[in-house]
Amino acid sequence: MNHDLNERIRQARRYAGLSTSELSDKVHMFASEVDHLDTGRSHLPEKIVAIASLCGVDGVWLNSGYGEMIHPSTRM
Repeated sequence: MNHDLNERIRQARRYAGLSTSELSDKVHMFASEVDHLDTGRSHLPEKIVAIASLCGVDGVWLNSGYGEMIHPSTRM
């Protein structure tokens, strides 16, 4: 598991202006599951894509840390 995933999820959540409970509601997860992602105790690849899409960040960056948080093609 990439130990920085938790920090990237936190950054994405904050970028989107979402609390842990708001994010969990929107991606159909329990708040404890989002908390486990946030703290690095869990890695749910199937939810990473949903989180990236919801938060408006690049999925590759969120999952791996490669590239930029906001994909250049989606910037205004």
